[in-house]
Amino acid sequence: MQALLITLIVIVAVLLIVAVLIQNSKGSAGPAGGGASAQLLGVSKSGDILEKITLGLGAAMVTFILAINFTIEKPNQGDGPSSANLDKASEMGGAPAPAIQQSAVGQDTSKK
Repeated sequence: MQALLITLIVIVAVLLIVAVLIQNSKGSAGPAGGGASAQLLGVSKSGDILEKITLGLGAAMVTFILAINFTIEKPNQGDGPSSANLDKASEMGGAPAPAIQQSAVGQDTSKK
């Protein structure tokens, strides 16, 4: 399932890049021109379908990313910390080393 979702995400990402690159420029010439230059030069609303495709591909990307997030196997969260080193130590039968208490910098915690 995860491999299928990852494949779909890669395909949608490539299609999204292509859809963005083939769109016509909005003609933004800074604050003075805005989008008026595109209308002045005769660029019509032919990009509407590409904008809808881009929006759809973006929504599909978000959906697939959320779906893969729910399918990823989560580690045991209720059993305390888990790591390869702790697992190996428990297999060897040894008790873990005691935790070292760290003191504030510059304070002498030794008993005199």
